[in-house]
This record gives sequence, structure tokens and C-alpha cells, in this order.
Amino acid sequence: MGEPVLIIGAGIGGLSAALALRQSGFDVEVYERAEEIKETGAGLTLTENGSLALEGLGLKQAAWDLSDIAAVTAFIHYKTGEVFHTTPAPQGEAAERAANRVIHRSDMHTLLLQACQAA
Repeated sequence: MGEPVLIIGAGIGGLSAALALRQSGFDVEVYERAEEIKETGAGLTLTENGSLALEGLGLKQAAWDLSDIAAVTAFIHYKTGEVFHTTPAPQGEAAERAANRVIHRSDMHTLLLQACQAA
């Protein structure tokens, strides 16, 4: 398709973009400043929209296999700290279908990196 698309940064966003473009038929080159990819960060929350994006990349099930159900109550706070809304964590069978999941950042990064290398 002509000149490659250049992606600057091999983080989660850069790798996701690179994979989506590659799956769409583009030649992609990813550039990263770090000499090596290291485990960094802590956890990420996969919301329903994040899971839909992963599904579009063909990685939803793989990500869900590496994740856990977000089994804590979610709070949305105003800047003042006032509790605006609470949502109880799902219980029983509903928990298995829970849209919100938690995954370690390094697991998500490794999953995307391996998918990009395979593509």
C-alpha cells in the first residue's frame, strides 16, 4: 500500500494502533525510544468499550483469559470527593459475564506485542 505508516511509541496505544492498521492491510513500522520493553505499571481496568476494541483486534478472549473480574464496587467521584454514583460488584453468574475486568499492564502489553509480531 505504498509507504509504511510510522507509529511512534510501542506502548499499549501505539501497539493497538499498529495492530489495527496491519490487520487493515497497511505496512506499519513501530519506533520506540526505550532500548528494551520492560514490565512497568500496575493494573488496568477493561471496560465494556475496551473489550469491544480488543474484540475488533481479535484479542478479547486472550485478554479475558489473562484478566480477573473487577470484583470491587466502582465509585465515580466529583472533584470534591462527593460520591456521585456507586455500582455494586456483580455476584454469582452475573460476575462471569461482567463487562469490567482487571488486567496487569504488562500482561496487556505483552499480548499486544506478541500479536503485532505475529502480524
